[in-house]
Amino acid sequence: MCQILHCETARPSRKQVRRVIDANPDGTGVAWIDGGVAQWRKGLTDDQALDLSQSLPLPFALHARVATSGGRDHYSMSRLT
Repeated sequence: MCQILHCETARPSRKQVRRVIDANPDGTGVAWIDGGVAQWRKGLTDDQALDLSQSLPLPFALHARVATSGGRDHYSMSRLT
């Protein structure tokens, strides 16, 4: 089952993020608001997800998935307009 960390007022520790990624290894992404516009990146490496979880502006969400359908996703995307 996928896990979503909704980080509104506090940042998760690197250890917490690592546990989520390790339990759901088939794709990780993040989403946040920048200047009133939704931004996101998906297909992150573990290191990218760990680094972003410590640097993104709050609030943000981190999603780690298990591929129950659709396969594994290995591409990155930034804001689509």
